[in-house]
Amino acid sequence: FCCGPRSATVHACLPAHQMAWRHSPWVTARALGLLATAAVVVVSAVRLLRRRPPPRPVAAALPSDIARVATTAEVAAAVRAEGVCVVERVLDAAAVAALRERVAALEPRKRQNRRAKRWEHVHSPEAAAFAELAQHPSIAAAAKALLGPKHYLEKCGLVVSHPGATAQRWHMDTPHLFACREHLPPHSLSVFVPLCDLRPANGPTEFHLASHIKANLVRPPSRAAACCPAGSCVLYDPRVMHRGGANESEGERALVYLTLSRVWYRDTLNP
Repeated sequence: FCCGPRSATVHACLPAHQMAWRHSPWVTARALGLLATAAVVVVSAVRLLRRRPPPRPVAAALPSDIARVATTAEVAAAVRAEGVCVVERVLDAAAVAALRERVAALEPRKRQNRRAKRWEHVHSPEAAAFAELAQHPSIAAAAKALLGPKHYLEKCGLVVSHPGATAQRWHMDTPHLFACREHLPPHSLSVFVPLCDLRPANGPTEFHLASHIKANLVRPPSRAAACCPAGSCVLYDPRVMHRGGANESEGERALVYLTLSRVWYRDTLNP
């Protein structure tokens, strides 16, 4: 009869065939294999603990001013990288005057007070004045380059900032659609066509440059105002942070806006 802890006495009490099994080459080899595996795991764990994390890539400096571009390729590159660009004098003085008259003759679908002394006149995308403007070669080519061939004029209208209008809050027109780390192409393109010269005094739209890229939202903003002559085009990604400036001049600041979108997208936040 054997009792007590396993010891030499216990082993002495075991039958001969059990003693042979315990000292067989198969058991010894398996034990050595387990020890080798454990050693590999320990060494790997030590290496992982000692490994330094890779250095974070140095973020490129944010732009300091809005890009002034001319060609379609330059427009697409600027909007993708900086979120906004300006193409100056797309319409001449006569075309600006004609557009102003055509828009003034239209009855808007609704008027929205965006802030004190700041009004938005919402028009139908089917109105000829806006539909034809969206087909202007400079605007149509930019929309195709950024949105692809399958896009449409989703929204349009007129924004009027009267003297004494205060600055808007910073905002996006539409948010990022998908919760992913990768930066995605724009789903819409916004276009402003000012009917007067945009100067610091009358409150041109201000932008946080490159803020349409999620990673840049946590960085100190680089601000710039879209000052430009009447008839220019201010094209921007609606995800970029922006605001209408304060109108400290004695005249109203009016601009036509177009929103072009991919065919699968509808803005339900700002119908």
